[in-house]
Amino acid sequence: MMKNVLISLGLLCSLLSGSDLDLLYDDSQVAIIEISMNPEGLIWMYEHVQSDSMHLATVHFTNAFIDETIENVGFRLRGNTSRDAQKKSFKLSFNTFEPGRKFYDVEKLNLNGEHNDPSIIRSKIAWDHYEQTGLATTRAAPWRSNFSWSDQEEFDSSN
Repeated sequence: MMKNVLISLGLLCSLLSGSDLDLLYDDSQVAIIEISMNPEGLIWMYEHVQSDSMHLATVHFTNAFIDETIENVGFRLRGNTSRDAQKKSFKLSFNTFEPGRKFYDVEKLNLNGEHNDPSIIRSKIAWDHYEQTGLATTRAAPWRSNFSWSDQEEFDSSN
């Protein structure tokens, strides 16, 4: 029991002494990203999948270290083949509607649906491997997203 407490305390201290990115990309648990927006905006995006038009959204981000709501966030579809796939990928832009703003040192966050990977983890494993071997790589962490508006309806795009 004491060993588990010390390991947990060590992990917490190392993350808190690290950068904001360590907090944002913590992969000790699945982050929950709740996105609230006007339903017409989401419907429009699904009817115009090739558009890069940003839509206004509010994002509530929760993981082991962060529990924050961010308003005036840009939200759009992203990707190439995923735009026509049933499982979409999205981009969150924290500085589209509030220039210069960052969320834990990040201006934009890609939510990849991994529609071509039934395991949903292949790219995360590859990026972690590249990092362990000393190569420059992208940061990644697991997430689950929920889309909602006015308690009328909810659209869930889990990853």
